Amino acid sequence: MTRERPRPGGLRLRLLAAFVGVAAIAIGAFAALTLWSSRGSVSDLVYRQQRSTMQDAVQVLADAYTTTGSWDGADLRAARVVAVSGDALLEVRDTQGAVVLQAGRGMGAGAGAGRGTGAQHALDSAYGAATEMSIEVGGLRVGRASFRFPVDALPPAEAELRDALTRTTVFGIAAAVVVALLVGIAVVNGITRPLRRLTGAVRRLGAGERGARANLRAPGELGELAAAVDRMAANLEREDELRRALTADVAHELRTPVTILAAQCEALLDGVAEPTPAQISSLHEEVLRLGHLIEDLEALAAAEAAGLRLERAPVDVGVVVGNEATTLLPQFAAAEVTLETRLSGNAIVDGDHERLRQVARNLFANALKFTPAGGRVEAEVVVRDGTVGLTVSDTGPGIPVDELPRVFERFWRGRGAGGKAGSGVGLAVVDELVRAHDGRVFAASPPGRGATFTVELPRAAGPRRPG
Repeated sequence: MTRERPRPGGLRLRLLAAFVGVAAIAIGAFAALTLWSSRGSVSDLVYRQQRSTMQDAVQVLADAYTTTGSWDGADLRAARVVAVSGDALLEVRDTQGAVVLQAGRGMGAGAGAGRGTGAQHALDSAYGAATEMSIEVGGLRVGRASFRFPVDALPPAEAELRDALTRTTVFGIAAAVVVALLVGIAVVNGITRPLRRLTGAVRRLGAGERGARANLRAPGELGELAAAVDRMAANLEREDELRRALTADVAHELRTPVTILAAQCEALLDGVAEPTPAQISSLHEEVLRLGHLIEDLEALAAAEAAGLRLERAPVDVGVVVGNEATTLLPQFAAAEVTLETRLSGNAIVDGDHERLRQVARNLFANALKFTPAGGRVEAEVVVRDGTVGLTVSDTGPGIPVDELPRVFERFWRGRGAGGKAGSGVGLAVVDELVRAHDGRVFAASPPGRGATFTVELPRAAGPRRPG
């Protein structure tokens, strides 16, 4: 048998795409959030550094003014260093508006240096709006400092930090996608491999290979599905075996009366035998035997389909068994067998009245068949918690221990059935009807005490009638 490859666009590919897609979306969202947060953190860091630069510069300017008592002759080199190191443009004016200091990268070093219109435009384009801070000494304002910082450029350290965060995030995204792909392949294979195995088993079952099994041990729902498929396969195999066995049994049961009828008819046609009343009576007996066999087969077929056609209603099993016992009393009397009943009242089940009558009738008929004259058959109906029990016991020869497991098989007749009428269907009908009522039936044969058949049925829910 060739192994089928997964088709393009099949479940495996769709699961893998879904797994990786969800992972990629989640990773992308996380990366975007990380980048946004890191950029905000860097911007906040830059803002704090700029504020620190302005405060340091103002403090240095105030100290320089304090040393000389005026801007004339004040040493402003320290303020220029602070401005350059903070990548800021610094302009200091006194209280009359005269420029005291201009410092920063690309600016003139001398105080009071002027700028043309073009230079001012370039300055405004490269740097943001000015931020002014008052320079105070002893509580008095002695000047003001104006600061400008680059609009688009970050300080080298901050730019390196931002770039490092971006590289790390991009690398993390790539690594996470690769890991998600590998994990997705492993997970998808773990899901689809058992499914392919189940599909193969079901396909073999459909092709007629009744012994096909998945034999798959998997956790969770896949394991339950595999077990269900194997149970279904086992049931199909068992039903197929039963069907073949039924065909063989029916052929075997029909062979004897048909052979006898054919032989006697040929003898009559060939003139070997005369059509005497005895001969005709023998033919009639074989025809009746065929008729009984057909009736048994119809009863068995009806019993097997009973689960689909039960006409359920509240039924008192004690009443059903009592009525059936009364109906069969003449047959028991003719066979010189005593029939005793002990019937509990209010033994209500949710069942089909006629089918339950058939159960009681078949059990009584089976007990009567194997109980010798002078023997006794007892029937008891008891009510237990949640169940109604029917027990039919006899004082016959009993059932050998090795035959007990087979008493409910179709057309099976034990060693003690020799010379007894019947086709071995009655107890099989009982088993089918009891199972159709969600109950169970089992046989026991204590040594020297005959046979006992016990039926247990679920008791009907709801209020009970008085006993």
